[in-house]
Amino acid sequence: MNRIIQNNKFILGNKKIIYHSCPKNACTSVKTMIMRIFGDDRSNETHRPWPHTIIRCEDFSKKQDFDIRLSIIRDPVERFISAYINRVVHRKQMPYVDFDNFVRNFPIYYKKYGSINWHLSQQSRFIGKDMSYYTHIYDVSEVPKVAKLLSDLSGVNVNSAREQSSKKYEKPILTKDQARKIKDYFKQDYAIFSKIGRYHENFSNRT
Repeated sequence: MNRIIQNNKFILGNKKIIYHSCPKNACTSVKTMIMRIFGDDRSNETHRPWPHTIIRCEDFSKKQDFDIRLSIIRDPVERFISAYINRVVHRKQMPYVDFDNFVRNFPIYYKKYGSINWHLSQQSRFIGKDMSYYTHIYDVSEVPKVAKLLSDLSGVNVNSAREQSSKKYEKPILTKDQARKIKDYFKQDYAIFSKIGRYHENFSNRT
């Protein structure tokens, strides 16, 4: 039987699941898939607090008594660029600055603007520092695998269409100096993710 226990804890079939979500790591897409399983689909609406008011991102806390402990990680540089396009350029949640300004003065904007702080906190704030805790951990590019997992467990077919996208905005061309600064800002996340074998080469060799 499929049912929500509380917030990010639910049962699909005979499996007890906890989903540790992280802003800018496809969490809108995954939460929407979960809510579709429970018959709540408002994906035709403009962006809204739903489904985030039902399945919330929250500071990490270990919960061992679950059959499946699920999360999604993302290369910090890609996540940074995505947050800039979505939160600064598209949603205008702080006064507009160009990308180079945003990179150079990121610590200032991080402290000043709540949305920037929330969406660009270290991923470890939301998913912890010990990746061995998870039974299932995916890169953001593997959302279709998450959809298959949820579909197989629940018996309800859900697709993996991205629910948040800013594709109409031009992606900044990253310079080596900008990449270096961003990697330095998020060195804690890189250190954590480097321990996951399949991500080490990809993450360490980015521009």
